[in-house]
Amino acid sequence: MQLTAYQRGYIAGMIDGEGTLAFYKIRRAKRDHHASNRGFNWHIYLSIGNMNKACLETIKEWIGEGSVGKRRGQKGHYWSYSLWGNGLRKLLPQIRLIIKEKEKRLLLTALRILKKNRGLPSVNYDNELEKVYAEFRKRVEKEKKA
Repeated sequence: MQLTAYQRGYIAGMIDGEGTLAFYKIRRAKRDHHASNRGFNWHIYLSIGNMNKACLETIKEWIGEGSVGKRRGQKGHYWSYSLWGNGLRKLLPQIRLIIKEKEKRLLLTALRILKKNRGLPSVNYDNELEKVYAEFRKRVEKEKKA
């Protein structure tokens, strides 16, 4: 996927204004065969919420990956575009954010670590990801307080 300057700007604006860059450490269920042996999985994704389904479908078409679905929020239903893993690896290096640039860079770092280690547990891998995760959470908490 190679986006035009117009597309990159539009998507960056949507992410900065309506989007969420997310990085979570989720405990796994005991019977989750897809989870790591550490007792948790890393979840990294992008979500953009909007009342206009057509604009999110357009973003999905430009990127060529992800999904658009209906969600229920505090004020009723809205639409959400979601993108994970490899889609983020392709999209994030192409865009420059204003408000969420630091978070974007931290997610790219985490995605590189995950890809390099292919999810296999190791002390260095876990320590590297934990540092990035802690910095990401600190940035997100700081934003919430502002």
